[in-house]
Amino acid sequence: FVLALPQTGHAQSKDRVGVVERLQGDVSIVHFGNSAKATEGMAISLKDQLVTGADARLQIILADDTQITLGENAKAVIKEYHFSPFSSGNRGVVLVEVSKGAFLFTTGRISQLADKRIEVKTALANLMAKGTEFWGGPTGKDSEGVAVFEGSVAGPLETDLGPALYRVNGVLAAEETSFEAAHETLAAIEA
Repeated sequence: FVLALPQTGHAQSKDRVGVVERLQGDVSIVHFGNSAKATEGMAISLKDQLVTGADARLQIILADDTQITLGENAKAVIKEYHFSPFSSGNRGVVLVEVSKGAFLFTTGRISQLADKRIEVKTALANLMAKGTEFWGGPTGKDSEGVAVFEGSVAGPLETDLGPALYRVNGVLAAEETSFEAAHETLAAIEA
Protein backbone atom coordinates (compact mmCIF):
# COMPACT_ATOMS: atom_id res chain seq x y z
CA PHE A 1 0.00 0.00 0.00
CA VAL A 2 1.46 3.37 -1.05
CA LEU A 3 0.00 6.69 -0.01
CA ALA A 4 1.00 9.73 -2.07
CA LEU A 5 0.23 13.14 -0.64
CA PRO A 6 0.53 16.43 -2.54
CA GLN A 7 3.32 18.68 -1.40
CA THR A 8 2.16 21.83 0.36
CA GLY A 9 3.70 25.24 -0.14
CA HIS A 10 5.17 26.61 -3.31
CA ALA A 11 8.73 25.27 -3.02
CA GLN A 12 9.77 21.86 -4.20
CA SER A 13 12.07 20.13 -1.71
CA LYS A 14 15.02 20.04 -4.12
CA ASP A 15 15.13 23.82 -4.62
CA ARG A 16 14.04 24.85 -1.12
CA VAL A 17 16.84 26.83 0.51
CA GLY A 18 15.21 28.29 3.61
CA VAL A 19 12.11 29.62 5.32
CA VAL A 20 10.57 32.92 6.37
CA GLU A 21 11.52 33.30 10.04
CA ARG A 22 9.89 36.66 10.82
CA LEU A 23 8.19 39.45 8.95
CA GLN A 24 6.50 42.77 9.48
CA GLY A 25 4.30 44.73 7.10
CA ASP A 26 3.79 44.13 3.39
CA VAL A 27 6.17 41.36 2.26
CA SER A 28 5.82 39.22 -0.84
CA ILE A 29 7.66 36.32 -2.42
CA VAL A 30 7.71 36.13 -6.22
CA HIS A 31 8.13 32.51 -7.34
CA PHE A 32 8.37 31.89 -11.11
CA GLY A 33 6.55 35.18 -11.76
CA ASN A 34 3.72 34.51 -9.29
CA SER A 35 3.58 36.83 -6.28
CA ALA A 36 2.33 35.57 -2.91
CA LYS A 37 1.97 37.33 0.42
CA ALA A 38 4.72 36.00 2.69
CA THR A 39 3.85 34.20 5.92
CA GLU A 40 6.02 32.91 8.76
CA GLY A 41 7.23 29.39 7.98
CA MET A 42 6.77 29.86 4.22
CA ALA A 43 9.40 28.02 2.16
CA ILE A 44 11.94 30.04 0.17
CA SER A 45 13.24 28.55 -3.06
CA LEU A 46 16.28 29.27 -5.12
CA LYS A 47 15.67 32.33 -7.33
CA ASP A 48 12.57 33.49 -5.45
CA GLN A 49 12.39 37.29 -5.37
CA LEU A 50 11.99 38.63 -1.82
CA VAL A 51 10.19 42.00 -1.78
CA THR A 52 9.43 44.28 1.16
CA GLY A 53 7.15 47.32 1.09
CA ALA A 54 7.22 50.59 3.05
CA ASP A 55 7.88 50.06 6.78
CA ALA A 56 8.23 46.29 6.15
CA ARG A 57 10.92 43.86 7.31
CA LEU A 58 11.70 40.26 6.37
CA GLN A 59 14.03 37.75 8.01
CA ILE A 60 14.73 34.41 6.36
CA ILE A 61 16.87 31.58 7.63
CA LEU A 62 18.71 29.30 5.21
CA ALA A 63 19.35 25.57 5.69
CA ASP A 64 22.76 26.23 7.32
CA ASP A 65 21.31 28.84 9.73
CA THR A 66 22.51 31.82 7.68
CA GLN A 67 20.14 34.72 8.37
CA ILE A 68 19.22 37.39 5.86
CA THR A 69 17.16 40.35 7.01
CA LEU A 70 15.76 42.90 4.55
CA GLY A 71 14.66 46.40 5.48
CA GLU A 72 11.84 48.39 3.95
CA ASN A 73 11.45 48.76 0.18
CA ALA A 74 14.04 46.06 -0.50
CA LYS A 75 14.42 43.45 -3.22
CA ALA A 76 16.67 40.40 -3.05
CA VAL A 77 17.12 37.04 -4.77
CA ILE A 78 19.05 33.97 -3.63
CA LYS A 79 20.77 33.20 -6.92
CA GLU A 80 22.83 30.21 -5.79
CA TYR A 81 22.87 28.08 -2.65
CA HIS A 82 24.60 24.81 -1.87
CA PHE A 83 25.40 23.48 1.59
CA SER A 84 26.92 20.00 1.88
CA PRO A 85 28.87 19.71 5.15
CA PHE A 86 28.96 15.91 5.14
CA SER A 87 29.86 15.20 1.53
CA SER A 88 33.41 14.48 0.46
CA GLY A 89 33.64 17.99 -0.98
CA ASN A 90 32.64 19.63 2.31
CA ARG A 91 31.68 22.75 0.38
CA GLY A 92 29.14 25.52 0.36
CA VAL A 93 28.00 28.44 -1.77
CA VAL A 94 25.60 31.25 -1.02
CA LEU A 95 25.11 34.01 -3.58
CA VAL A 96 22.51 36.66 -2.83
CA GLU A 97 21.71 39.63 -5.04
CA VAL A 98 20.24 42.65 -3.26
CA SER A 99 19.06 45.02 -5.99
CA LYS A 100 17.39 47.53 -3.69
CA GLY A 101 17.27 48.47 -0.01
CA ALA A 102 19.16 47.65 3.16
CA PHE A 103 20.04 44.18 4.42
CA LEU A 104 21.70 42.43 7.37
CA PHE A 105 23.57 39.23 6.53
CA THR A 106 24.76 36.81 9.24
CA THR A 107 26.55 33.69 8.05
CA GLY A 108 25.59 30.34 9.54
CA ARG A 109 27.37 26.99 9.47
CA ILE A 110 28.43 27.54 5.85
CA SER A 111 31.20 29.83 7.16
CA GLN A 112 32.81 26.82 8.91
CA LEU A 113 33.24 24.79 5.72
CA ALA A 114 36.71 24.39 4.23
CA ASP A 115 35.56 25.17 0.68
CA LYS A 116 33.06 28.02 0.64
CA ARG A 117 31.99 31.07 -1.32
CA ILE A 118 29.76 33.60 0.43
CA GLU A 119 28.86 36.54 -1.78
CA VAL A 120 26.33 39.36 -1.71
CA LYS A 121 25.96 41.44 -4.88
CA THR A 122 24.60 44.97 -4.58
CA ALA A 123 24.19 47.75 -7.13
CA LEU A 124 27.55 49.17 -6.07
CA ALA A 125 29.76 46.19 -5.24
CA ASN A 126 30.18 42.45 -4.91
CA LEU A 127 30.84 41.61 -1.26
CA MET A 128 32.77 38.44 -0.41
CA ALA A 129 32.30 37.46 3.24
CA LYS A 130 34.26 35.36 5.73
CA GLY A 131 32.52 34.20 8.91
CA THR A 132 30.68 37.39 9.17
CA GLU A 133 27.82 39.59 10.18
CA PHE A 134 27.46 42.70 8.05
CA TRP A 135 24.96 45.33 6.97
CA GLY A 136 24.72 46.98 3.59
CA GLY A 137 22.42 49.53 2.07
CA PRO A 138 21.75 53.09 1.08
CA THR A 139 23.39 55.81 3.17
CA GLY A 140 22.24 58.83 1.20
CA LYS A 141 21.09 59.99 -2.21
CA ASP A 142 23.63 58.22 -4.42
CA SER A 143 25.68 56.36 -1.87
CA GLU A 144 25.76 52.93 -0.34
CA GLY A 145 27.58 51.73 2.75
CA VAL A 146 28.75 48.55 4.42
CA ALA A 147 29.21 48.01 8.16
CA VAL A 148 30.98 44.84 9.30
CA PHE A 149 30.16 43.74 12.86
CA GLU A 150 32.12 40.48 12.90
CA GLY A 151 34.56 38.89 10.46
CA SER A 152 35.55 40.62 7.24
CA VAL A 153 34.17 41.50 3.83
CA ALA A 154 36.26 42.02 0.72
CA GLY A 155 35.69 42.31 -2.99
CA PRO A 156 36.02 44.14 -6.25
CA LEU A 157 34.41 47.50 -6.86
CA GLU A 158 33.92 48.63 -10.46
CA THR A 159 35.26 52.12 -11.18
CA ASP A 160 35.74 54.18 -14.35
CA LEU A 161 39.39 53.08 -14.31
CA GLY A 162 38.55 49.39 -13.83
CA PRO A 163 38.03 47.21 -10.78
CA ALA A 164 39.40 48.26 -7.41
CA LEU A 165 39.84 45.87 -4.48
CA TYR A 166 38.78 46.65 -0.94
CA ARG A 167 38.63 44.91 2.43
CA VAL A 168 36.28 45.99 5.21
CA ASN A 169 36.69 45.23 8.91
CA GLY A 170 34.52 48.09 10.14
CA VAL A 171 32.45 50.64 8.26
CA LEU A 172 32.75 51.62 4.62
CA ALA A 173 30.66 54.35 3.08
CA ALA A 174 30.94 54.39 -0.68
CA GLU A 175 29.89 57.07 -3.08
CA GLU A 176 30.19 56.87 -6.83
CA THR A 177 32.35 59.74 -8.08
CA SER A 178 33.71 60.15 -11.59
CA PHE A 179 37.44 60.51 -12.10
CA GLU A 180 36.91 64.00 -13.50
CA ALA A 181 35.02 65.09 -10.37
CA ALA A 182 37.75 63.67 -8.12
CA HIS A 183 40.65 65.09 -10.15
CA GLU A 184 41.22 68.16 -7.91
CA THR A 185 41.22 66.07 -4.74
CA LEU A 186 43.60 63.53 -6.26
CA ALA A 187 45.94 66.28 -7.50
CA ALA A 188 46.02 67.82 -4.00
CA ILE A 189 47.02 64.44 -2.51
CA GLU A 190 49.93 64.11 -4.96
CA ALA A 191 51.28 67.58 -4.11
